[in-house]
Amino acid sequence: MRLSELLCIEDRNSIISIVGGGGKTSTLFTLAGDLKDKKVLLTTTTKILKPEHSRLYDIVIEENSEQLLEIVNSGDFKNHIVCGVASEKYPGKIVGVTPAFIGKVKEAFDFIIIEADGSAGRPIKAPAEHEPVISPETNLFIGLIGLDCLGNAGNDTYVHRPEYFSHIRGKNQSEKITVSDMIKLINSPEGLFKNAPKSCRKIALINKGDLIPSTLGVSLIDQIFEKSIFPIEVILNSYKEKESVLYYRK
Repeated sequence: MRLSELLCIEDRNSIISIVGGGGKTSTLFTLAGDLKDKKVLLTTTTKILKPEHSRLYDIVIEENSEQLLEIVNSGDFKNHIVCGVASEKYPGKIVGVTPAFIGKVKEAFDFIIIEADGSAGRPIKAPAEHEPVISPETNLFIGLIGLDCLGNAGNDTYVHRPEYFSHIRGKNQSEKITVSDMIKLINSPEGLFKNAPKSCRKIALINKGDLIPSTLGVSLIDQIFEKSIFPIEVILNSYKEKESVLYYRK
């Protein structure tokens, strides 16, 4: 099954925020690619690499958010829109918009998909005090963890913000990451679902499921689902597979 089918993202004016470890940009563009007949805005509230030009997307980058808002709200686009603000400080990247910006453009789109967190390519992340930057109107919140973190040290080779992750799991950075540590990150109010609106649908997307045997993957997802302290859906995912969703608990 494809991720978009499983998530049933069909309701107009859906705002989807994606946070956590590596795989957020792939998730953003995968979801958008499945929504070809919809009006979709792709953006960030942090920073992302400037995407390559594609016939599927119009890339809109302006010097400030006021200019960006005017152009995006014009509605003069045939394709999905990828938008952000240019920055000399971060060459090759586009800088994000604010939650207030999202509120001003939401009526112009069927879906807004936001990369709302940065992880410097690491498979797992614990947010700092200022992270993530979430639109309060988010109704689908996706938190990613890559399985390439399992069994490796919780240092900055595999973890973004390892000092915060160490605090959450109660271990030194040198200690190996376990499934229990992942569950602690998911359940912590300062962890994977930090700043998620209370009423939004919450998805733990456990990515790179191809790295472990299928029976182990099923057991892992079952553990996460059964030990969650709040309503959650858990997906074992791999973008290397034709149908990315390998297992699902709801």
